[in-house]
Amino acid sequence: RVLFAEPSAPNQLEGRVVELIYLGDHIRCRMEVAGRDDFIVKIPNSAKHSVLKVGETIPIGWLTNDCRALDAA
Repeated sequence: RVLFAEPSAPNQLEGRVVELIYLGDHIRCRMEVAGRDDFIVKIPNSAKHSVLKVGETIPIGWLTNDCRALDAA
């Protein structure tokens, strides 16, 4: 679970919004994170997140318990 602008998240990076796709009850946000532009976040469609704009750079983070290690492909 990715958190936006949450200073208490132990794992944090900056992400730049590349694309916003509105899908009814949620928004699919494609971001550039750590030099890659294939970071996809599913965001509940609420007033809190309606202020996201393409090109905007925002802090993102996640809790350690939400991390999963995957093999490189």
